Amino acid sequence: MSPAPETPATPATPAGNTTPAAALAELQAQLDQARAALAAVEEARAAEATSRLIDQAAHDAIDPDVVRLLIRESITTTRDAAKNQARALAGQAAAGAAAIAHTAADGGLAAVERAVAELRRRKPFLFTRPAPPPSPAAAAPSAHEDDQRLRDAATRARATGDRRDLLHYLRIRRAK
Repeated sequence: MSPAPETPATPATPAGNTTPAAALAELQAQLDQARAALAAVEEARAAEATSRLIDQAAHDAIDPDVVRLLIRESITTTRDAAKNQARALAGQAAAGAAAIAHTAADGGLAAVERAVAELRRRKPFLFTRPAPPPSPAAAAPSAHEDDQRLRDAATRARATGDRRDLLHYLRIRRAK
């Protein structure tokens, strides 16, 4: 331990009747309160960040509310299982158990990604599929190609005199 920094000789209270031990106890209590407040703020920040990550992960879901709920449930279940495992290992290896508990408490990007990947694998029907890119063959023919098809069908109908060719020509002309 490093030596404690020097404290001012004057006590923190205006009365000046406190002993150094009482002043130290009061400062320790203030420090504990500050640590608790910091932990609460960090927990709230982590919860907000996790919520944003879950919202981003659920953006392509058919029902985003259901997907958010399932992701949160999966994260909570995984976290609880890891905490239980850490408690079981506490007697055997305290350091290893602490590492597992720290990993279990992580509700960040990795936990959300694992939960989303698992949800997509188990329930793909909850998510929309990206539309396949249009194929060039499925594209509508150009106006020039339409005119050429019409001319070819007319020429063929005149040349053959067949009713099927005439009907084919008439269908093309009607579609135009």
